Amino acid sequence: MSLETESPDTQQLSTQPAVVVKPPSRQPPVAVARRLWRQFTSMRTALLLLALLALAAIPGSLLPQRANSPSRVALYFRKHPDLARFFDRLSLFDTFHAPWFAAIYVLLFASLVGCVIPRLRMHTRAMLRRPPAAPARLGRLPQSATWETALSPADVSDRAREALRRKRFRAYTDVGDGAAAATSTVSAEKGYLRETGNLLFHSALVVLLIGVAIGSLFGYQGQVLLTQGQTFTNAVSSYGSFKPGALINDDSLSHFKLSLDRFEATYQPDGEAKSFDAYVTSTPAGGTPTTRDIRVNHPLTFGSAKVYLIGHGYALHVVVRNARGTPVYDDTVACIPLDLQNYLSQCVVKVADTGARVAAPYTDPRTGTVYTDNADGTPITKPLQYGMLVNFAPTAALDLAHGVISTYPDTKLPRAVIGAFTGDFGYDSGIPQSVYSLDTSKATQITLPADKSVVTPGDGTAVPLTDGFTMQVDGVSQYATLQVKEDPAKLLTLIAAGLIVLGLLGSLRIRRRRLWLRATATREGRTLIEVGGLARTDADDFAREFRGLVRRLADAVPPAVKEEPGAR
Repeated sequence: MSLETESPDTQQLSTQPAVVVKPPSRQPPVAVARRLWRQFTSMRTALLLLALLALAAIPGSLLPQRANSPSRVALYFRKHPDLARFFDRLSLFDTFHAPWFAAIYVLLFASLVGCVIPRLRMHTRAMLRRPPAAPARLGRLPQSATWETALSPADVSDRAREALRRKRFRAYTDVGDGAAAATSTVSAEKGYLRETGNLLFHSALVVLLIGVAIGSLFGYQGQVLLTQGQTFTNAVSSYGSFKPGALINDDSLSHFKLSLDRFEATYQPDGEAKSFDAYVTSTPAGGTPTTRDIRVNHPLTFGSAKVYLIGHGYALHVVVRNARGTPVYDDTVACIPLDLQNYLSQCVVKVADTGARVAAPYTDPRTGTVYTDNADGTPITKPLQYGMLVNFAPTAALDLAHGVISTYPDTKLPRAVIGAFTGDFGYDSGIPQSVYSLDTSKATQITLPADKSVVTPGDGTAVPLTDGFTMQVDGVSQYATLQVKEDPAKLLTLIAAGLIVLGLLGSLRIRRRRLWLRATATREGRTLIEVGGLARTDADDFAREFRGLVRRLADAVPPAVKEEPGAR
């Protein structure tokens, strides 16, 4: 024998699908799969997956993300190398693109769809169905009242129905036939929007997930670092980092150009940031160049693409000259902040081609023999390469424990501390290298004169390297980090988020309640009125509401004797 819950035909206050519970027995695979599917598409499973998705998103809020701030990720690797490598193996620096995050996302989507569709169908049927008939004994309900009136049962039910409808109840009249014609009942119900809000919340959540999926397919975001005077064209090859949607290519990008004219930052006396402004010249496709100001939370718009200001820093103009004074390296190098409060920063300078070669004796690892010449008698040489690690302090000060530090984020007293190396840096290995790191494991540090290791940018100091080469920091400028983002489903996502809030408010604030009225003719020629009501939640609030409804019904159907209807 099997035990069954309420039949779907039974009047319920919920649209939770009926579940058939059977004792353990050997069941065919189809029955097992059906039971697992019901469990997977239950509201409890959907809420559990939603909570799991929220937990999975926490690392994306606490840790820097490559999609938004690759420089901060590089800084995290520099400060916590072992922990950063562990986090990177778990894809915590790319949380929202990680396979495990996508798996939770897909499971939540499937569970919500399987949960919402049947409940929508059941809720629609419940909305179209009349409220249930009145119980046999209304006096046994949690709230009830009785009084007598001189009106007929038909008049009572008509007036009561209209009074309840004015209070936004769904009210229906049932008048008996034949011998039962002396009795008339009114069934009324209110609060269906509670379940509507609940379903709206989950349906909007499905729409939100669809919007996010559309954005991941047809949207993109990328970052570019622009120093003053540089120009950026919106193409994949122009980005420092780029996260395309699955269906994105160069032809899908909005066409425009940006040139950074200047970047300005202002600070409070205590170093707290006051404002950041990137003044750019923007040129849309086929349009006229215009000067614009990009500020924090005030992006520049090109169609459906937006350009955000997400960071800034300092850049040094470095020139390396050979013994004849000819520049062999002349470039502006961006510095990555080591201290986001006072902007002590580090620049990496890589000079891969100086045009010179140096002796490179070869030692046979088997015999230990050192060879200085090739088989043809020519000397064994290698290209002369340099690598420099330059720490830049906008407002320099000397700390006995940490050396040169920065005490203010603006360039009040700029200084550059130079560490120079020569040797093999892997420039010609064919393995891609980060522009923000320098491998010095096979290099030799160059000993610099004490008065040449700390220089003022732009003062003309030539720092001696080796073989007559010199390095000079010609000046300092600022750069802006811009993020270009295009999301074609942004409006859909915004609407879905608004509906989620609306549905949540409805499911939390609206109460489901029912009320019945029975009018029965008595032998004395009067009509006995019985009113009963119940609510699933908020019994105290419903008791106050019930008393108000009884008073309204008594006004519509006045008692035969002027007294307050008896309510229990």
